[in-house]
Amino acid sequence: AVIVFWQGVKPDRTWSVKKTWLLLGLIMGVGFNTKFPMVLIAPGFGLYLLTTGNRRRDLLSVWPWLGVLLATVMLAPVIYWNVKYDWPSFKFQFHDRHTGAEFDIKRWLQFLTMQIVLLSPGVFISIWLAFFASLQKGYLAAKNQIDYRFRFLFCLSLPSFLVFYPQPMWADFKPHWMGPAYFILSFAAGALFSQGWVWGKTQIINVRSRKILWLCAGFMIPMNFLIYAPAIYPWVPKVARAIQPQAEWQPKNDVSNELFGWPEVGQEALQWQKEIEQQTGHKPFFAGHRYEMTAQIWKAVEQHTYMLSFTRSHYTVTTSEAEYKTLYGQDAIMIGDNKYPVNPQEFARFDSCEQRQFKFYRYDELARIFTLHWCKNFQGILK
Repeated sequence: AVIVFWQGVKPDRTWSVKKTWLLLGLIMGVGFNTKFPMVLIAPGFGLYLLTTGNRRRDLLSVWPWLGVLLATVMLAPVIYWNVKYDWPSFKFQFHDRHTGAEFDIKRWLQFLTMQIVLLSPGVFISIWLAFFASLQKGYLAAKNQIDYRFRFLFCLSLPSFLVFYPQPMWADFKPHWMGPAYFILSFAAGALFSQGWVWGKTQIINVRSRKILWLCAGFMIPMNFLIYAPAIYPWVPKVARAIQPQAEWQPKNDVSNELFGWPEVGQEALQWQKEIEQQTGHKPFFAGHRYEMTAQIWKAVEQHTYMLSFTRSHYTVTTSEAEYKTLYGQDAIMIGDNKYPVNPQEFARFDSCEQRQFKFYRYDELARIFTLHWCKNFQGILK
């Protein structure tokens, strides 16, 4: 979308308004169907057009509006689904995620700390330098020195900054929400390191200096090793025990463990389902208590899996009360693990539940502890 928009709005535009906006409508339609935050790039398009004199007239043509219409038509299946189920995804993305917590400056500081750590200090500094450089070069420079490339990057990244940087003061956050804006500004950062940056008489970035680049590499190379190497061999618990022999190691502290174990526990669950069917004459259905667990169970056993929970998600929204009632009287196998343990009777009515554990090892290290629950006589979800 960024590339297509630039072809139609740069000073020496290479694409017609018609071609730009029809293709952009298709891309935005695909984007909206993929992930709603795609919408944050649209105000950036409008901001660039409104603040760039020789492009404001584009808004007077029919093509931008046909592009919007095309994107909306492509979004029709999503809109239909939301109308059918009382707008759950729109409410979740545009309301629920931004409400529900009191003002908390500590939460905002946590957000800021995570941005610095996850980007790495060098990249974080580079992104913010690129943000201010884009503002200066795109708007604040002398008229004959305006660089419309930087204005373009500033406009497309600004909406995300305005939404997601203040948001943690009033609501919970996810640290990756700023990712698309950072991606856009990485082009500006690259330009600054290759061209330098002078603001007035002040040399802010000297192309001969590589201090920030070394800071980026010095943090990111070992950080990437620490992130990816445990997926090859589980050495993290060994290091942890060497540092603190008296501390009990928790497998969930090694996040690479989450990549493993589901095929094996899936086979265990299917075998228990078969045993229960032979014992009772009835085949129990599979269930989870969280949306991600439900999806993983479904993949592991390759059978329809229900989410038995009062929490709203795709599974509970699209499973009607009538469909849940078809399960009444049946037994269920619910699965939890050491990261997301489950007590089935906190979520649904059963006569009783019995459980068995399945421990998954990676080489000589305990990686996952799954708990399988055989719950008898399902009588509905607790509200």
